[in-house]
Amino acid sequence: DMVIELAGSDVSYVVQTLTNQLTELLNVQGATLPATHEYLLDNLNLSLTLTSNMTVFHQLFETMQNLPDEKMRWSFNLMVKSTRKASLTDPVGAQGDSHSSTLPRCDIVPNLYYDLDFKMTFPQLLEWLSTSEDV
Repeated sequence: DMVIELAGSDVSYVVQTLTNQLTELLNVQGATLPATHEYLLDNLNLSLTLTSNMTVFHQLFETMQNLPDEKMRWSFNLMVKSTRKASLTDPVGAQGDSHSSTLPRCDIVPNLYYDLDFKMTFPQLLEWLSTSEDV
């Protein structure tokens, strides 16, 4: 939830980091999708990535094509939800929306941010996310 709130309308940075991590995970560990990645992808406003950085959006779903068959329906539904939302909303107006007020709290995902330094800048946060073993 914190990553989603910190990203605000700049979700493309988080999506790019998730895509890079997912690419590495699928190459190293086989075709698994960590619960934290699935949670973030389910709750990020991916339509903002589609409207602001279509290349990153397409890279994400190209990477997700390598997921196992049981995740294909989830992946397809995620893409449909994102493209519908992008086509129904004004990209400029959507950027001002508050994402934290519409997202449900998740008690399943453990608190991964116990060691998070709250004074980090956004680029430092992204670097931490890409290198942390807990994420």
